[in-house]
Amino acid sequence: DVFGFPQEYKGIKLYPIKLKDSSYQDLLYQLFGHPKNYIANREILRTSYLKFLLYVVSGNAESTPEIYMEFVREFLSHVTKVEKENILWKWKENNAEGLEAVSFQIVLNGIELEEHDIDNIREIVLEQNASGIKYIEDFNPDLEKSLAIANGNSSDISLTDEIFTLCALLKLSIKEVEEYTFFQFRSILEKTLILKEYDMY
Repeated sequence: DVFGFPQEYKGIKLYPIKLKDSSYQDLLYQLFGHPKNYIANREILRTSYLKFLLYVVSGNAESTPEIYMEFVREFLSHVTKVEKENILWKWKENNAEGLEAVSFQIVLNGIELEEHDIDNIREIVLEQNASGIKYIEDFNPDLEKSLAIANGNSSDISLTDEIFTLCALLKLSIKEVEEYTFFQFRSILEKTLILKEYDMY
């Protein structure tokens, strides 16, 4: 992660997202940035994140599983550098009820990924893109709403502001930072602000 190299899972290389491709960072959070454990439903807690994404997240977004399946293909194509036509969905019916009535697979360049593999890939790509499972699963929407009200509904600084701040502090051009991964960018920005704060004191 420090050097921006890809990580490998079951023979599939997972590349970190760069600042210049920030739309895929948005897609990452749209797909993998939802806390599953927050929902107090035993069936949802037991099922894979993939099923949670297709049935719960897509429904909450007033979308469909099919649209989210296409989002997953697009995102995986970007982070694996595999053409979308080589990423296929497969599913089979099980002798079960509810969310377990169907099992999903994603076939990526001939490599079959089961549902639990997507849970592992989710964890890898979140970590290598400056987030993490623990941070997301600890998220409490009700608490977040209360904090926003207490803080006068102040919005966080935007990514654009952060990029220009780092460029100004380190006297870098936009061209120099566009190739940074989000892990590198967040880490460098954090350390730069700490050093500036130290200098002020």
